This record gives sequence, structure tokens and C-alpha cells, in this order.
Amino acid sequence: MNKQLKSVVSNTAWGVVLCVGALWFWHYLVGNPFDELELIRRGLQVQGFIVDTWEEAESGDEAALNGTGALYKYRVPDGQEFTQQTKESSAA
Repeated sequence: MNKQLKSVVSNTAWGVVLCVGALWFWHYLVGNPFDELELIRRGLQVQGFIVDTWEEAESGDEAALNGTGALYKYRVPDGQEFTQQTKESSAA
């Protein structure tokens, strides 16, 4: 009986660890779904302005485009002003 109890506790502990690990990995890849839900439920459309843009090229003979980005500002209805930038992505 004692051996069965140890087996059940061990299997349950491994199951919990693997589930938590899978949720953490999913959160790492996808992000927090509650942030997206709040954006859908309470998001507002406001006018924004692109302040700056950039392109990054690799140095060398081929000079392939490595990434692009933009810096933009917007103001929400209560008067707060925010500055954000796009995430850089590689074109390779």
C-alpha cells in the first residue's frame, strides 16, 4: 500500500510540474491571453502619429535588409500621451 501511495504522489507531482511547464511555455510563446481580452473588451481607437522610422541593413557586400521599425505617439481621451515603437523583425 505504501508503494502505491508513493507512486500516486509521484505521478501527480510530475503531472502538475509538466502542466505548469506547458502553461509557462505557452505563455512565453503566445503571451498573456488576458491582455488580449482586455484590449478587445475595453480598447479604444485613437489617432496616432508616426514620429520616426528606420531600416537596418547588414554591413558587407550583400547589404540585405535586416529589419525595419517605427516610433509613434498617440494620446488617449483622458489626455495621457504614449510613445511606442514597433517590434523589429528580420526580413531573412
